[in-house]
Amino acid sequence: MKDRDEAILEHVRRFRLTTEEAIHYAFFESKDPSASRKVVARLTSQNKIQPFPLGGKRLYYVLTRRAALDMGENIDAANPFSPARRNNAYGVLWYCLRYGIKKYTVAEFRALYPTLAISGGRLSNYFFDDSMPETPRLGLIYVDEKKTAEKIVRRMNEIIANAYTLPEFGKLIQDGRFLLSIATPTAGKKASIVEALAQEFSPHNTRVRFRVAVVPELEHVLINTGRSPSATRAEEED
Repeated sequence: MKDRDEAILEHVRRFRLTTEEAIHYAFFESKDPSASRKVVARLTSQNKIQPFPLGGKRLYYVLTRRAALDMGENIDAANPFSPARRNNAYGVLWYCLRYGIKKYTVAEFRALYPTLAISGGRLSNYFFDDSMPETPRLGLIYVDEKKTAEKIVRRMNEIIANAYTLPEFGKLIQDGRFLLSIATPTAGKKASIVEALAQEFSPHNTRVRFRVAVVPELEHVLINTGRSPSATRAEEED
């Protein structure tokens, strides 16, 4: 039990938030839902995680100040999220769980890629993609928050343009080793994004690779939140 609880706390630390459903998916998938409820209740009573509203009657959990300090994190890890940051972190959480991705923490990314911190690229959204072993890639998860496919394509262009301002990032792109992965809530939205990307990008005008993935859990937070305001630069880089 102790080892599992520590693994769950590490899960919260890495993703910055979690939910009872995410804990069940990651740690108790073959068991009754009461198993995740019990561990959430225990960790909450032990002052290791704390709840905040996710929308409707659902909650998300972050580390407490004490747990954050015990794990070497800044006490900001215990703060509630703004709607934009929460939706982003929630989308990243479920994208990674559903597709078996282990994302970098901000500290890990800065240590491994100290020259690649581009404006407009959330540092907590990066991951290592080894789906093509012959060409390992740096991946960046972009979470769709009710934007049209055309606006998402414009955002992809902005991210790529910002990346090219850094010589090291430009070389990564030219070597075909940068992947932009878009998490969207429905298959219908995925189809429209794929079509818009195909119209805008081709192997002749970019070496960036794209992946569009359905993350149905996103629908809950997008339904329960209005269109999120544009993230501040500080939010983009967390």
